[in-house]
Amino acid sequence: NYGFKFKSRDIEITTDFDASIDTLTCDKRYFITMIMNIIDNSIYWLDTIYKNNKGIYLKTYLENDTPVILIVDNGPGFKDEINEVVMPFFTRKDDGIGIGLYLIDTIMMKYGKLEISDTQELDDLSIPTEFRGAAVKLTFNKNQK
Repeated sequence: NYGFKFKSRDIEITTDFDASIDTLTCDKRYFITMIMNIIDNSIYWLDTIYKNNKGIYLKTYLENDTPVILIVDNGPGFKDEINEVVMPFFTRKDDGIGIGLYLIDTIMMKYGKLEISDTQELDDLSIPTEFRGAAVKLTFNKNQK
């Protein structure tokens, strides 16, 4: 399904996965729901801009021996602070209901934390400069053993 969505919208997916991360402790349904929601949000916001070379960058890495998933797009980015975007029923989407990031934040309280990365952090992680839109970071530092 996502292959078709990306192809029909001309969205390029770039991955940078740390091969040393072979295990992540998280309920599979929750994990899939979180990743799908973040990618769906990226697709939505990439659809709102008129530019060539639309893309989503997925990176996994270890931070202090803790698995991290970073998803960055090259769309318009966040206009609000993290405490606002995770509030229930807060949305900037025309057809949104405002529970996606709230749900992810709630799930991540069990497994770690949800953050929005800034430009400096993206630079420090050597994320290509064409990806400076929304940057969502899932740090899995709880219940990993």
